Amino acid sequence: TTVNPAGSAASYAIWAGDGVSNVWDVATTPNWVNSPGGTPVVFTNDSPVAFDDSATNFTVNLTTTVSPASMTVSAGNNYFLQGSGNISGSGELLKLGSGFLKIETPNNYSGGTMLAGGALYMNTNNALGSGEITLADGNTGFAAVDNPVILNNDLNITASTAYFGISGGGTIISGRSTNLTITGDINLAGAMPV
Repeated sequence: TTVNPAGSAASYAIWAGDGVSNVWDVATTPNWVNSPGGTPVVFTNDSPVAFDDSATNFTVNLTTTVSPASMTVSAGNNYFLQGSGNISGSGELLKLGSGFLKIETPNNYSGGTMLAGGALYMNTNNALGSGEITLADGNTGFAAVDNPVILNNDLNITASTAYFGISGGGTIISGRSTNLTITGDINLAGAMPV
């Protein structure tokens, strides 16, 4: 899947990676392009970003705090978000495509997370920031892997079927008084204390 920003008001930075360090930083490393196969550019805060199948590497190493206007992951390949940095700001994370996104960084973005394809795996507290999490459309999956994960988010499930899975000793724990809205079926796998 390739994200096509044509016709959008803002210019997307599309992840390319460099095949070595694959660093996501601010205004330093040219691991982005404005179109698939385009000239390398650097990321600047408040720019929308996209991760698609045109990248050379699907592991992204956050080395500082970044604040994208929005973040779209639309890929059949699996993406891994890791490192010492985090995602901040008011942008939304939109997950499309059949691949999964594994997040190993604690983040504090507040725009919410929409899972409309593939799966999201969290391996740390606050991986999905502080906004509402929506599981929408098709066969979406949402899981904690390896470690207990605390969610401080409202959860809205509008998908006809959503899958929750816990593996490798992971658990999902509500970190505050959260709202859960379910309009579809939910399938649970693993232990999930309520």
